Amino acid sequence: MQSKATYFICALIAIGVGLFGGWFAFNKYSLHNRYPSEGKIAEAYPTSDHYTETRKRFGIRSYDTDLAFTADGGQTIHLKNANISKDELAILQTGKPIEREYLPDDPQNTARAKGDMMGIRIGLALMLVGLGIGIYYMMIALAKAKPDNPSD
Repeated sequence: MQSKATYFICALIAIGVGLFGGWFAFNKYSLHNRYPSEGKIAEAYPTSDHYTETRKRFGIRSYDTDLAFTADGGQTIHLKNANISKDELAILQTGKPIEREYLPDDPQNTARAKGDMMGIRIGLALMLVGLGIGIYYMMIALAKAKPDNPSD
């Protein structure tokens, strides 16, 4: 049988993971909200013919490749292992560029032109699961702290 201290420690760890997930989601959400007002769209070209297939969760496949685009100031930006979708890969294989949205103050920070909310979803899921497990373990720890036979 586990002691209440063990449950309390597990609760604190899970709550910490949940808070980290919330912080991560908030940062991704703040960044995502900057694209409509500040974002610029550029045509990105592959810098090599090499593509790495990565399998994401739920069977959705994506690909990583090196891309380059020219920012507004004429600066060439190189993106190592940029994540692209299957549709974007098909476009690149025909020799056409794909669109990447970037922030002028940080051109290395790009997003797909359609927007990518996966980071926000992962952060929110991590937050909900972490806080849920943390609350569950906290309730067990508090229940163990109560005496079985209260004496007056």
